[in-house]
Amino acid sequence: MIDDLPPENPLSLGAHLYDVEKELLENAAGELVNLRPQSAQILNILARDVGGVITKDALLDAVWPNVSVTEDSLVQCISDIRRAIGDKDRTILRTVPKRGYMLVAPASETRAHQIAQTFNGFKALPLSSLEQEFGLLNHQGARLFVRLIETDGAPHDRQMKLVEYGMEVSRFLESLLSGKDDGQVTTSFVGGTLLEFAQHKTAIKTALELNRWCVQRNMDTANDRAITLGIGVDVGLSSDPKADRTRNLAILAGPCEIVVSADMMNSVTAGLDCEFIDMGDCILPELDEPVRCFKALQRNARAIMKPILSPQDLLPTIAVIPFMSKTNDPETKVVGEVLADDVISLLSRSLQINVISRMSTTSFRHRDASLSEIGSALDANYVLTGRYLYLNNRLRIDVELSEVATGRVLWVDQASHEVGHMLDAPETIEWIVFNVQRAIYAGVVSQAHLDHLPTLHTYTLMMSAVVLMHRFSPIDFNKARVLLEALIERAPDQAVPLAWMARWHVLSVQQGWSDDPLAEAQVAMECTKRALDLDPDCVLALVTEGQVLTNLLRRLDDAEERYDRALDLSPNDAVGRLLRGTMYAFRGQGDEAVRDTERSLHLTPLDPLRFFFLSLAASACISAEDYDRALEFSNLSLRANSTHTSTLRVKAVAQMRLGQGDAARETGRKLLSLQPGLRVSEWLKNAPSSDYENGQRFADTLREIGIPT
Repeated sequence: MIDDLPPENPLSLGAHLYDVEKELLENAAGELVNLRPQSAQILNILARDVGGVITKDALLDAVWPNVSVTEDSLVQCISDIRRAIGDKDRTILRTVPKRGYMLVAPASETRAHQIAQTFNGFKALPLSSLEQEFGLLNHQGARLFVRLIETDGAPHDRQMKLVEYGMEVSRFLESLLSGKDDGQVTTSFVGGTLLEFAQHKTAIKTALELNRWCVQRNMDTANDRAITLGIGVDVGLSSDPKADRTRNLAILAGPCEIVVSADMMNSVTAGLDCEFIDMGDCILPELDEPVRCFKALQRNARAIMKPILSPQDLLPTIAVIPFMSKTNDPETKVVGEVLADDVISLLSRSLQINVISRMSTTSFRHRDASLSEIGSALDANYVLTGRYLYLNNRLRIDVELSEVATGRVLWVDQASHEVGHMLDAPETIEWIVFNVQRAIYAGVVSQAHLDHLPTLHTYTLMMSAVVLMHRFSPIDFNKARVLLEALIERAPDQAVPLAWMARWHVLSVQQGWSDDPLAEAQVAMECTKRALDLDPDCVLALVTEGQVLTNLLRRLDDAEERYDRALDLSPNDAVGRLLRGTMYAFRGQGDEAVRDTERSLHLTPLDPLRFFFLSLAASACISAEDYDRALEFSNLSLRANSTHTSTLRVKAVAQMRLGQGDAARETGRKLLSLQPGLRVSEWLKNAPSSDYENGQRFADTLREIGIPT
């Protein structure tokens, strides 16, 4: 693993090099730079834990043992080091408020090569490529830029007003950050302020609180609204060469608005931390390249539509939160996600329990949320949590099942099982599932064999591929294929990577990124056939083959058989429910379409791809002739992805059938601006519904809207 590599030596500290073992500091000319003994000792301690925070107490105890000195001595040494390495901006030797100090040093090409080599089978890529292209490393920190905006009617004494308002902002920020471990003002001046945070969620929370203060101030001072705020939030630290992007996001923000990058949007949880409205690709004021931007709003900025469930769907719902490690060992951090994923997979085979998807429950892994908060956000009746320790081939785990309504603990226990590998723990998974179901009902569930990818490393790569596959960018989409090809090569006996590769080909056609849909369909079918040869009961492969048969080959009867088999094996598979419902919609079976798509929404309350679920639920409502609900679902979907052409088609049809002709034609014009080659004849040629009355009526409505024939 990366963390097993020895510390890099020498370290690059700006224009200087520091030999950790020899404790020698050289400038750009190769000359030795002398430090006082205490300062040299502190630099060496920090250099041996690059990127880690060393507390002030730890430094004082190490450098001045058994000697009583004040913090002033430590501060003086820190100043000496910064002066010696030319760190005027404090971006190399950073102060972490309320905690201590941290040395930040970029990896050299040699170090990047070492790190890349730990990912067997991949060529040595620069560290930045691994981070940006494969998503294997998280963005470090977050930035928030606040700028003052002069609105219409600026007063004559504008300079004085700017200063006064800036002082108000500074006082509010000081009170907001006081006593908190995260968040500091790095630059403050008339017209703007830059803040930095270690945690992305803290940055978003601060932006929302600051914006709320701005709105309230404008309401309280009705006669003095000439100056207000615009806020930009982005990932990364000020040492990042793209640091100016945060300021540009703030420039793009209007009065009392928060604009964030797609990176920041993907780093927090929509529906929990805040809500987002997609602004599309924006050209930032001082940058040439387009950037996908989103407006951030308070969680209660819009009403949330609850799925409509039929009586037989009102079953107890359980949320399995990813388990927490009892240690800080980075190598085992992902085990909690894997354990929860396996528990969810097995629980989902029950006909008596609704199981929330792992992509929704993972939002609570590092969140200090109460039982009632989790239950409310996920609409769950029961919550399962746990803590684990993996040591000497034994997995020790504590689990707890609670009832949301009463707060009662229904089952709590601990177990220790011998496992061959930290990811190969079927005995532990079966023990959890058996006791969870026995605590809720008096029954048992038949156990099923669980297949695993060979190693944690491979599993992590698979997760990255799935995330990249569903990003907005064609570049990320193509990188997902690279990862999947590597996974298939490394794990040729596993069905899951082949099933994901088949879905990749389907999405390639649906996104309009393929010139030969028939060829994509043939490759996708080959992938699902290989997957089902390996595992005839692979739900993901069955659902994906149904998707290929529906959307690319228009063999809806065969597709229905695949969906039915998949849902017999896993009744709570959200995507299987969604796609079978969409198939019913193509046929004009509105009631069945709504039943399945609404249940899929119930199973994915916080899914990052919820816009896709909402879009297909809107299509189901069109088939059921519930045009009001179709329009509501379409609007909610477009808030998250404003350029999704399928959703725009459904919205335009819903508007036209509701008698909103002008609005429908305006939506049609936006659709054509995104898809100028759209023709009704071509749509009929490719649409799975074109052989049914429902599809012909849809085409007629598109003509009424103004889509060329």
